[in-house]
Amino acid sequence: MSNIFASAMNKQVNAKIGELSNFKATGNSIIEKLLSEFTDRGINVRWFGAKGDGIKDDTQAIKDAISSLSENGTLIFPSGFTFKISSTIVINKKCLVTGGGKIINSAGMQNSYHFETTADGIRFNNLIMDNPDMLKAQTGGRQGAINIKSNYVSVSNCYFYRMLQGVTQASSGEFVGAIVVNNFFLEHIGAGDGALNETSSYGEDRGDAVTLWGAGSMIIGNYAQCMVGQDARIAFHAEGYPVNLTNPNPARDNKDFVISGNIAVGSFRRHFVFEDLWNGIISGNVSYGGATWWNMCIVQAKNCRFDNNILNFTREATDKSGASWNPVYSAIVMMNHSNGVTVSNNQILMSDNAAGKAFHSQILNTGVHVNTRLEGNTLIHKTGSTLRGLDITGLTNPIIRDNLVNGFNQGIYSFKNSKGAYLSNNHVDSCTTGYYFEGNPNDDYQLSIVNGAVLNTPTGLTVQNIDDVKITGIDFKNISTYDLNIWTYKVLIVDGITNTDGNGKLRLNGNTTGTFNTAVATQVDSTVGFNHSWKHNSTALSSATSSLNTWGKYAGKIVMDSTNQIYMSSGGTATSVWVNMSAGTNVTPA
Repeated sequence: MSNIFASAMNKQVNAKIGELSNFKATGNSIIEKLLSEFTDRGINVRWFGAKGDGIKDDTQAIKDAISSLSENGTLIFPSGFTFKISSTIVINKKCLVTGGGKIINSAGMQNSYHFETTADGIRFNNLIMDNPDMLKAQTGGRQGAINIKSNYVSVSNCYFYRMLQGVTQASSGEFVGAIVVNNFFLEHIGAGDGALNETSSYGEDRGDAVTLWGAGSMIIGNYAQCMVGQDARIAFHAEGYPVNLTNPNPARDNKDFVISGNIAVGSFRRHFVFEDLWNGIISGNVSYGGATWWNMCIVQAKNCRFDNNILNFTREATDKSGASWNPVYSAIVMMNHSNGVTVSNNQILMSDNAAGKAFHSQILNTGVHVNTRLEGNTLIHKTGSTLRGLDITGLTNPIIRDNLVNGFNQGIYSFKNSKGAYLSNNHVDSCTTGYYFEGNPNDDYQLSIVNGAVLNTPTGLTVQNIDDVKITGIDFKNISTYDLNIWTYKVLIVDGITNTDGNGKLRLNGNTTGTFNTAVATQVDSTVGFNHSWKHNSTALSSATSSLNTWGKYAGKIVMDSTNQIYMSSGGTATSVWVNMSAGTNVTPA
């Protein structure tokens, strides 16, 4: 009988913990080997008196378990138990914290995190953390789950419920190497006073699912959902430090981050934020509606890309969350200054009742946005919208190409930017005005719009107070008022544009017909469907100093004067003869 019992016990032991002969633990007896083996496999907080019933305070038992934990060990919160804590648990050893158990806070922890790390290399995996009573404070310390104050910390496969702060990499030192991957932040709460309070300033320093300060970190494959009716701040946020940080840990001026493959939904003020980062990417994320300020925010970025994101902007005019901060509402916003930013291949869908812009750029007296590319983006709203599509006012000499803009008031817009813009191959459809560009008088603004199409729009393009205007290769169709509506320029080139309806119109300084101003350089060629009524006066042809003769002249150029005489230039110099093609007298400029 004893042999049968021993055999059954061996089978049970082997099934639960493996063959004893395979144990790597040291010891002189089976008891010593077992204790050593289980210690190597991990420290279970229940061994130290943690009840795990969600009622008893397990704080001290957990701290005792950590004290006995060896470096590189495993701290286990076993599945099926709920461990209640009354103060922050500090993890001060490199270890794995895991097990599938739930950790909840108790009354009085509205200013405290569940965990804080002070050792490098800590890993959190397969845990549940909850703030069941929705404890929070609008000032002072922040309630939250994990506060990272060390390097190379990872958080993976965890669930966070009703947190004010989910995972934070602290701003107290330039910590590096955090990885937050494959987590769920559910029923997230905020500290703002909500959609109906437009005077409150609360909520702008807390209320984030993930915020990482520092460098060399990644936020990948997470899901963040804000509880209905809450006014939270940010779903996913990465921010670098000033290069002159007094005590960086360690010094890192590159500020590199990745935010990729995440989903954000609900009333966070922002869903994705890059702030003061020098090398990084926000790519392949989904903003599933609900953001009350911005789906994506770019602040002081350098050498960064923002691409292949799906953004649904649903904020309505009645939502006043954080309105005292005067945000300019938009799906994507670029703020302060940047250098070398590319925004490409993003999909932006504005809901029917959305109140805001698809893209907005602004400068807040701290610099300029330079070396910016906006390319391959799709912006969609309903026809008859009062919203703007691409507002590039704050960008200096950007390259805007291959974008599709449909259903906005002004499709692509810039107002009193003193620099310039270069646009090509954009498709603008069903807007009130396809392009609207207005500069400051006497500023040296260069505007080039090349190729692409403007469709189903009352006014194709409006330009005012722009020094140098070049418009070539644009296809217009179903333009009900003016293809080109141009006011106050110094140089104007219009070449190779077409109107497939055959009724294109050119309006200069409020008129649809007349003679070109001899003081400015104008080259407007008649093309298919764009037979404008503008002509040159006799002085323009005869004066060798007129803009017609000193700028853009070439052999074979054809113009018409105010008496409907047609002339062709015999050469490219200012004094080249204008040959009358209407059997009249030639004109030799002098």
